[in-house]
Amino acid sequence: MRRWSSSDWLRNAAALAMLVFCGACASANVAAPEAGVDGRDDVAASTPVQFIEDDFDRAVATADKDGRLVFVDAWAPWCHTCLSMRDVVLSRPELGRFARDYVFVAVDTDKPSSAAFLERYRLRVWPTFFVVDPSTRAVVAMHGGSASFEELEAMLTNATAQQRGAELPGTKELVSAHDAYADKRLLDAARLYEDAATKLPDMRRTEALLAAIRTLWEAGEHARCVEHGEQHARAVRGSSAPSDFVLYMKECASALTDEEAKKTAIAFVRTRLGELVTSPPAGASVDDRADTMGGLAEILRDGGDAAGANALEEKRLALLEKSASEAASPAAAQTYDYARMNAYIALGRGDDAVKMFQQRIQQLPDSYEAHARLGSTLLEIGRPKEAVTALDRAIQLSYGPRRLRYIAQRAKALEAAGDRPGAVKALEAEVEGWRELPASQQDEKKLADAMKRLEKARSGP
Repeated sequence: MRRWSSSDWLRNAAALAMLVFCGACASANVAAPEAGVDGRDDVAASTPVQFIEDDFDRAVATADKDGRLVFVDAWAPWCHTCLSMRDVVLSRPELGRFARDYVFVAVDTDKPSSAAFLERYRLRVWPTFFVVDPSTRAVVAMHGGSASFEELEAMLTNATAQQRGAELPGTKELVSAHDAYADKRLLDAARLYEDAATKLPDMRRTEALLAAIRTLWEAGEHARCVEHGEQHARAVRGSSAPSDFVLYMKECASALTDEEAKKTAIAFVRTRLGELVTSPPAGASVDDRADTMGGLAEILRDGGDAAGANALEEKRLALLEKSASEAASPAAAQTYDYARMNAYIALGRGDDAVKMFQQRIQQLPDSYEAHARLGSTLLEIGRPKEAVTALDRAIQLSYGPRRLRYIAQRAKALEAAGDRPGAVKALEAEVEGWRELPASQQDEKKLADAMKRLEKARSGP
């Protein structure tokens, strides 16, 4: 599940997925694929594609010269869904079928070098996958969050077909909705997404339904978001989209002021997540399934069913630990660390999470996320001085917006350790850091929050 700012679920992606295929904005200048109607070579490739790393301009120039499209993996090392996609889907040799028609590039969105890319390509979900026309740099297709290989394959196939002039009913409305979303006209976007959903074929309808609920959540239209969720939750298809959709509804339901309406909506979400836990959608990854289970466990715990929540966390942890033990490398096993940490802490086993991260740091000493997760766990279980040490290393290794998150955690740890002057100094660094980021990486809400925390720290208890 993809997670964003309002909670751990909302931070990473990701994720709950916002999925948009932008057909009408594509230029006709890219040569039509010669590999057949589906845009793939007739002979299946046996070698995974090679991604250009953090050089979008080079990928565009290469694609433009060769008459290909550009596929972009916009990701970040802290994003467990990004790691899952890289390990489980993007590494599949079958993806090589599309190398004839695409240049593949990975963009770490936290790096300073990504600022120019982010100026043009707005994203709020990690990972987000783009198909770009190199002649105009227009978005041909976009998918936010997790996907099965089959869903990614369909995205690439549809994008090449769109370049050849194919257009489904509802596509124009979907494109208009995406344009409104990019312009931050969220209410217009939500209305257009809902309109598109009434016209698109079943296989494309999920794109609009999921984008609509995400946009309503982002706009703070919580009652409309819940209504949309209740109406369409069982119509959403895909490997991760059904759970993503319902978890958006959960966030909106939690924000309702009408307690009776909130209770009814949460009950609906609980039932639907229970169905998805019992019968996971085809193609759902372990990462997807663990996020669904975590969302349901949180609802059970909040509703007073601690025993039910713990039983589900045990089941979730067993699934994650099995996958981690079977991973081909420590880097692949790291995909599951975030969810394992949350399960350990929920079960009162924070010391096990500490041991996991200590082992991961031995294996991957330059992984800033391993150090940061260790610091977060130590802070959670009441060992703030040790947390400061771990976070110091994470800050040394990290960069961009994520580094500022770790500085904020360091301030919290210093405060918990009784070092108020140190906490103030850390918060001053966080505020300054947000102001110094390139415009495309800045976040006004996070800056305002950091300033508020700094003011509180300066004023004392």
